[in-house]
Amino acid sequence: VPSVSATLSASRSKHAIRGLAADEFPAIPSVQQKLVTLPASVLISVLKASLFAVSSEENKRILTGGNFQLSHDADRGLDQLRVWTTDGHRVAMVLGLNESSNSYLLSRQVVNFTVPAKVLRLLERSLNSADKVTIYYEGLPEQPSNFVAFEWNNWRLTTKLLEGQYPICDQIIAPYRHQFSHQVVVERLSFLKALERLASHSDKSHLTAILEFDLDAQQLRASLNNTLSSGTETVDAKLWGCEFRLKCDIRYLIDTAKAISSSDLRVLMASPTAPLLIAPFGTPASGTEALECEYIVAPQE
Repeated sequence: VPSVSATLSASRSKHAIRGLAADEFPAIPSVQQKLVTLPASVLISVLKASLFAVSSEENKRILTGGNFQLSHDADRGLDQLRVWTTDGHRVAMVLGLNESSNSYLLSRQVVNFTVPAKVLRLLERSLNSADKVTIYYEGLPEQPSNFVAFEWNNWRLTTKLLEGQYPICDQIIAPYRHQFSHQVVVERLSFLKALERLASHSDKSHLTAILEFDLDAQQLRASLNNTLSSGTETVDAKLWGCEFRLKCDIRYLIDTAKAISSSDLRVLMASPTAPLLIAPFGTPASGTEALECEYIVAPQE
């Protein structure tokens, strides 16, 4: 195999570095079909609000990525970037919008592919919010592409896509949407800080937070108990229904509250055993992109 070497030397140092000839480096796939151009701020915001729910278990291969669904809303003249992530216990759906870039492909079909989360985290860290990002993809519904490329400034990031059918996450919550007769609206930071204080009592075997609702006082009470300590936190909230208590993994609640950037969050519930639907509510944080978000969290028995 052809090789090259270089020697670096200084007054008291000498180092030899060996490598391979440039043509031995694997060829980078060429992806030339321009799909859509988006402000980097939209892509950054969508990734920041969704990647926390990606699975870290390699045996759940397809769930270790973010599922991109790109489409065009002709009525509003907008391109839509919808990203789904799930680890099997929670789901994040984040929708970013952008004025149409006249994409021929998006005007004819919805484009769907799953990008490894490691690549998306690298992309999020590398982008500047003032950049424009162009996504290249050459697949067809009957013949999906194996690669996607993201291009901004003088950079191009090409990655192999995850193979397989991503779960249809909306089917998890769809049967309950007409049953959401219980609702909580709470200040996001107050709720988050209360949960983080409670988390000091959690360990690997005690992660369950119990949520109780005081309709008379219009307050939400969260508690967590383990064998050595326990804690209770009470925050003001606006409550409708909620004639029960429920149990949730406190990590999922904390991660979701961190991902939401609005002043408040809204929790919709059908029953103590049905999935919770959590969404932003109130005033968006200044400087953040307008996003439509839904988060689904499975309660515990």
